[in-house]
Amino acid sequence: MKFKAVITGVLSFFRNIKKSEGRKDFEKLLPVIYAKTLVLGFALTGLTFTFFPKFVLCLTLFGNTCDPVGNYFVAIASLPGYLVASILLFYFTNISSQLLIIIIVLVSFVFYFLAGLLIDRLKVRKKTLSKTQLLVVLTFLLLVIALFLVV
Repeated sequence: MKFKAVITGVLSFFRNIKKSEGRKDFEKLLPVIYAKTLVLGFALTGLTFTFFPKFVLCLTLFGNTCDPVGNYFVAIASLPGYLVASILLFYFTNISSQLLIIIIVLVSFVFYFLAGLLIDRLKVRKKTLSKTQLLVVLTFLLLVIALFLVV
């Protein structure tokens, strides 16, 4: 019974993303997709340990350990937050792990909001990029490149 509810939830997750893609308001769409990816990743992690204990990936993203598939969804979606958290951890070594998780999620939300805002403004105005907007675009491209280098 639980398995059917999980499958139904995952299918409705993708249906809702498809419905929201019809809207062109990216400043709301990208953070919502990020939040749904977090929920899906945590659900897959719970599903992995409950029903399919062998549904793990052994990549070098988290070291030489094998981790549930849901952890990879969450880690890849939260990559902007991980970059900021790693810089903070370098300077402040005694930050608690709960605070780091909150920082990772908040920075990722803000990053996806700003990326969506940039996309919306570029579609409306057709102007050239300012220095701040160019920095956001370059950071996003570097994160995508880093993603492919890690995986």
